[in-house]
Amino acid sequence: MACFTVGYSQQEIILTKYTFNSLFFNPAYAGSHGWDEGSLNLHYRNQWLGLEGAPTTLMAGGELNMFEDRVGLGLTLAKESIGLESRLDISTNYAYRIDLGDSHLAGGLRVGGSFYGSDFSKLSNVEASDPNYVSDVDYKVFTTGVGIYYHSEDFYLGGAIPALVAIGNDPGAAYRQRHFYLHSGLMIGDEYASIKFEPSILLKYQKAAPLQATLGVNVWLIEGFAVGGHWRSSDALALSVELLLDQKYRIAAAYDFTTSELRKDSNGTIELMLGYNFNTSPETQRIKNIRHGGRF
Repeated sequence: MACFTVGYSQQEIILTKYTFNSLFFNPAYAGSHGWDEGSLNLHYRNQWLGLEGAPTTLMAGGELNMFEDRVGLGLTLAKESIGLESRLDISTNYAYRIDLGDSHLAGGLRVGGSFYGSDFSKLSNVEASDPNYVSDVDYKVFTTGVGIYYHSEDFYLGGAIPALVAIGNDPGAAYRQRHFYLHSGLMIGDEYASIKFEPSILLKYQKAAPLQATLGVNVWLIEGFAVGGHWRSSDALALSVELLLDQKYRIAAAYDFTTSELRKDSNGTIELMLGYNFNTSPETQRIKNIRHGGRF
């Protein structure tokens, strides 16, 4: 006898190099690169290599600073497949920025939609006449989220709820539970230091699951090149490399060593990232400290 039940295992996308673009979970991050500046990012993650039906994720996003550093606008797209299920997220992001002198404080709003689907034809040895056969599902969920983000040249602190309100066809809304994010990081070492350290932390909480912490540190060995180490509670240890070229082009890769029981059936996880930073008004270009990767 077989039994089917509804599960909501991995609702929010997991990233090791989340600092590459925090816009994917915090709308207040939009516009944080500075006056008339913006960024474009492409992020690919193949989780638990070798495990059939494991999550694969492709994400693209962009954000832009506008109206003399008062407003940030952003757009994110994410496609994730897990087993028979797939999910497409489209989110618009708005941030209002307040100048505090040597730092900024921003409040953000996210409006978007999530589109879930499943294809049970991929199952083997299942017939439509089987009393336990489950028909394909198609859920559409409208979401709104909020965030707050404070940053200076060498420190940031933010918090977000990407899906504060979720409305959709029943039981679609149940697929977007509230997740709470808290993230922070800093750069240790002045612009003339030969080695700089960039520690970061991400805390994620959902009432039906234990608090998950991700700790990481990038070590900038030479200008524009870093190696990193990362730890995600009850899940993985990871190594990463990151390269910044001409303060515009960013390339990064990470490999997770699974520490949970899934390590017996998988060969770890890979992430690949591409980024581009641009300025829409060259005449407003300011002299800045080297930002390296991530927030800076």
